[in-house]
Amino acid sequence: MRIRIVFLFLLPMRGLAQSSVAPSIGDSWLQIGTGLTIVLGFIFVLSYLIKRFNLNVMVQGHIKVTASTSLGHQSKIVIVELGEQRYLVGVTPQQVQLIDKLPESFDISSIKLKSSTATQRASI
Repeated sequence: MRIRIVFLFLLPMRGLAQSSVAPSIGDSWLQIGTGLTIVLGFIFVLSYLIKRFNLNVMVQGHIKVTASTSLGHQSKIVIVELGEQRYLVGVTPQQVQLIDKLPESFDISSIKLKSSTATQRASI
């Protein structure tokens, strides 16, 4: 019902369509501006609701990144879970390379990774 009311504002007024006087350019621009404002407002409201309620439109796959740490400019080491298997992967802009297959009993929480920027700041 609300959507129909919104679209009624976008349609030309009946009085203008029946009269012999052509609608002015100002009326046309007002109608275009109103329609554009409503559409943009609808887009912003939807994006806010998606972010607010964490509504992911994409379907989650079976691949999960469980840990990641930066090694420098655009390179990092990532632990990836694929089903029950865990892999240690090196990622750069040019390639992704398997470093090692981790055992199933491997516990990520037991490792404390330090980022390279924190190490640099401590040495200065």
